[in-house]
Amino acid sequence: MKKGIIIGLGIVAVVVIVALSAYNGMEEETSDAEAVIQEYHQGLLDRDVNALQGLQVNRGENTINDQMWDGLNNVEVLSIQEDQEAKDWYIGQRQGEDEDPENILAFEVQANFDYENYASLYYMSGVQKRMYFLVREKENSPWLIEYIKLI
Repeated sequence: MKKGIIIGLGIVAVVVIVALSAYNGMEEETSDAEAVIQEYHQGLLDRDVNALQGLQVNRGENTINDQMWDGLNNVEVLSIQEDQEAKDWYIGQRQGEDEDPENILAFEVQANFDYENYASLYYMSGVQKRMYFLVREKENSPWLIEYIKLI
């Protein structure tokens, strides 16, 4: 009887260890993607075109422009929250692209922008919510920002 209990406890311990390892891997992926979002905002503040380009998927468009930081005094990320519903929506928008859903993440980001002057709704002072969609080529590839949507 004791031997059966010990074996049972051993099996439970192995299952728990495997589950925790998988959970830690998912948390690490999310924290890596969140770090990209933080780096992006720092790149805006530093007016660092190379850093910003290195954090984005190159879709043949020049998404970096001076208006992004013209008059920008400060930007502070207030919250980054993973959004499964937005991810599902984005996957639906990417029709025809055969990608593993594990290589796509969506985050709702609240950031406080401080602009001296602003030219449009997208570049105005105050707390803004934006949805960031990040992708990677495969499991060990870096996360890159593919699309940012003002919400």
